[in-house]
This record gives sequence, C-alpha cells and structure tokens, in this order.
Amino acid sequence: KTLTGIVPRFDAQSGTQILITFGAAEDAEKATVWGEPVTYTVGTTLQADSFASGRFIGVRFSDAGGQRWRLKSFTAKYSMGGEY
Repeated sequence: KTLTGIVPRFDAQSGTQILITFGAAEDAEKATVWGEPVTYTVGTTLQADSFASGRFIGVRFSDAGGQRWRLKSFTAKYSMGGEY
C-alpha cells in the first residue's frame, strides 16, 4: 500500500495547528517507521500530503500548539500494490 495523503475533519478553532505523520511497516511485529510530520492548520489546509509505503500503514496526529482539538474522521488517499 502507498499512502499519499489524507483529508481530516477536526472539531477545533480555526487556526489550530495539528501535526500529522505517516508511517509504515512490512511486518506487524516490527516497529513502524515514521516520516517527517506535516503541519495541518484547521480552516486553512485542505489535506495533508506526505508519503508512506508498506504492508501496514499508520497515521499519527499530535498537538502542535497547545490548543484543544478532536479528530472526527479522515479519508485516506492510497493505492494498492504488491501481494498485500
């Protein structure tokens, strides 16, 4: 699988910044290899674009500025390839 972007929906004030990081692993028993975080600004940014490729895909959301927020949902932009 190759993840190239996500479109998240947050409950947050406009201007709230959230870090979104993509990661992947080839084996469920191995650690996820995380990429560099992308800053998503609520009310300004439409989607978070980055890249992760592997059998098991992960997305991590973290606080970038100390403001309160809640993830409602997200849509992943990905493509399938290989056996799994």
